[in-house]
Amino acid sequence: MGSESARRGACQHLSDDRGPGRCNTISVQVVGHHPHLTTGMNLNRRFIEIHNVVLNKSVCVCVCVCVCVCVCVCVCVCVCVCVCVCVCVCVCSPLWAPQPSCVNVLMTLVFSDMLHIVVVAHSERQCAIITGVCVCSSVSRVSRVCRLWNTAAASPGLWRSVSMGFCWITPSKTQTPRTEEKIKNTIGWLASDRFSQLKEFTLNHWKKNVDYAVKVVSQSCPQLASLNLSYCTGVTGQAFLSLAENSPSLQSINMQYSEYQVEGLAQLLKTNGGKIRKFLFTHGSRNDMLLAALSRGCCPDLEFLEINWNVQKGGFCELPIHIQALQHGCPKLKTFRLLNVVLGRKTIRNAEVSALGFPRLEELCMATSSSCPTSDRDLWDLLLASPKLRVLDLRGCFYISAPGLAALPCEELECLFWGQYFNSKCNSWPPPARKDLHKLTEKWSRSLRELDLANQLFSEEDLELALGHLARAPDADTLRSLNLSGTRISAPALRLIIQQSTALNYLNVTSCRNLPRGQKRVHRGHEEISQLLVALQ
Repeated sequence: MGSESARRGACQHLSDDRGPGRCNTISVQVVGHHPHLTTGMNLNRRFIEIHNVVLNKSVCVCVCVCVCVCVCVCVCVCVCVCVCVCVCVCVCSPLWAPQPSCVNVLMTLVFSDMLHIVVVAHSERQCAIITGVCVCSSVSRVSRVCRLWNTAAASPGLWRSVSMGFCWITPSKTQTPRTEEKIKNTIGWLASDRFSQLKEFTLNHWKKNVDYAVKVVSQSCPQLASLNLSYCTGVTGQAFLSLAENSPSLQSINMQYSEYQVEGLAQLLKTNGGKIRKFLFTHGSRNDMLLAALSRGCCPDLEFLEINWNVQKGGFCELPIHIQALQHGCPKLKTFRLLNVVLGRKTIRNAEVSALGFPRLEELCMATSSSCPTSDRDLWDLLLASPKLRVLDLRGCFYISAPGLAALPCEELECLFWGQYFNSKCNSWPPPARKDLHKLTEKWSRSLRELDLANQLFSEEDLELALGHLARAPDADTLRSLNLSGTRISAPALRLIIQQSTALNYLNVTSCRNLPRGQKRVHRGHEEISQLLVALQ
């Protein structure tokens, strides 16, 4: 019976006289497993890959490459023998249930304690339900195996995480009213028939119907905990109002690179902010009210905050916020990321001194793609009460000094990224001369797992002394990754750290002028690093 199902799904060729459109991706991740999918199955990680490639307007060729055996076990009336087959399917029209369908599907099923389904859909005309955005029922492919799999695929328990990417049929062609109606019908069908247990929902690059999608999903998914609207436009206050009224379990919001009504999002933070744990957004000229809401304590349990800046606008931006007010409003923050965003220095220094800090902070990222004015004082204001800090990313922070870092209260820092990655067009290039690196390595020699010092102009003697502290540490096997690109590291100092750091599996020594020719590259894995050690003897 299993082989019969495979034959029915194999190589039904179709052609599209209008040619394939752009690509859309749906990802459905299911935590747990369905009994119909695992009965009689060895729970080792096995998979079925179904490939279909539409090559041109009039010719459809199916190409299958079977690297390892694919096992399909069906339990219907009797237990079928394991079938080793790689099936090529061109039609995903349903066999037993009315479901959306589309052509040109690449789907991977991984069976163990998790089922992961990825669908890539093409072609305007072959999408029976929708054209402009190709949202197909990915589990309809599973339902073609046998009737039990069809029943299992229809279970809302398999739809926990869904990602919808927009599909452009023609790059310059706008959506027709008929297309928009099909989009709404499909979203409505999915929300009512499949999404009752949905927890994570993502829309990427949607320009229209975002409000409708958010409203329908929020009304049909009472368990919704995570919402990602990246690169979307046209999100109004009505969508945020629907979330506030219908999504009491919402804990994560991602609005990066999207255009939305700031007032509506700020109101959502005020009404439902008590349950928000994760918040990501791109800073803009009108986002001050979001920062004000955070500073006033609208999200007292916030643990993850990421604010970035669109680098296409150039440089970096200053964040107009009192850091002490943010520390007061978000005392439970564990991860704080400022990507191409710096704290306004005048704002910080004119504020009243507060000793609140971020007592639970474990990760701080202040990386920029151009030189920024962040100083030791600014860093101290952020981390004066953060003894649990594990990850510190200061790439691009020119004016941070080694003594300033060594004065921080964290004693168990595991990852320090302090490289400078600017080009010669940068106003602050080359980086300023450095000294006292050994103070850092002496303090964190037992805990450092990753160290990035790319293009830092420490002297040869300072580097040798600093790496000596790492090599002579009681737990010298802690270091996993070391980036010394563009530094003045010498061969003897490098040889010492390689000999003592037995767990080192990444070493970047590109553009290190003091090393012999042929060795100035990235070395990955123990074998390559051992070969480098031999070459340095």
